[in-house]
Amino acid sequence: MSAAIVRFCRETDQPEPATPGEFIRCVFESLAMKYRSVLESLQCCTGRTIKRLYVVGGGSRNEVLMQFVADATGLEVTTGLAEATAVGNIMQQAIAAGAVSGWSEARGVVARSFAFRTYRPRHSDEWVSGYSKYQKLVFPIKVH
Repeated sequence: MSAAIVRFCRETDQPEPATPGEFIRCVFESLAMKYRSVLESLQCCTGRTIKRLYVVGGGSRNEVLMQFVADATGLEVTTGLAEATAVGNIMQQAIAAGAVSGWSEARGVVARSFAFRTYRPRHSDEWVSGYSKYQKLVFPIKVH
């Protein structure tokens, strides 16, 4: 992966990361920009405005990545449930067993049982100019 990143940087006249920290930051910033790109596509396709992101799974544990996602998207990002699949399965079984009345109650159980964290966007001007650069690098041809 490091070689692919270096090759892409060379091909696009960008500074090449050299240290492990620079590679990690490059990956995290790229992921955050991809979140924004997908978010914009979803809003365009659905005609709906998304006001907050909820991120679950292992990546939600990474505070730097989640702050970058909030910064890049300009939205609040709420994280929790690193093991969302397992929790969802447990809740479905609780509903089937009659221990929980339905998904509305299950969501309440989850909200009371797990810690969630919210990241608020900051440094938005830097991310706006960074996203413009990202779009030009990743989508160099505009289709109208």
